[in-house]
Amino acid sequence: MRRMAQSLPQPTARLRFAWWEDVDQALARALYSNVKVTELIGGPFDDAQIAGRLAEQRRTRSEHGIQYWPIFLSETNSFVGCCGLRPR
Repeated sequence: MRRMAQSLPQPTARLRFAWWEDVDQALARALYSNVKVTELIGGPFDDAQIAGRLAEQRRTRSEHGIQYWPIFLSETNSFVGCCGLRPR
């Protein structure tokens, strides 16, 4: 399998993007266990489902060089959610 080039979206004055890593389980749990955040995508999700979603994002990064990136406030480094791309 060919590895894709990986680059993060450029930061803005307010926000910066990162890659999901295995150590981000708590951030993923805060996002994917939230009823309001996940109501349109079949959630909230339990810990096993969240671990699966995190693994899927890391696999998508490895295979396609993209993912739903975690987003942080540049000034405080506070986690604000995620957005990104999915392969077709």
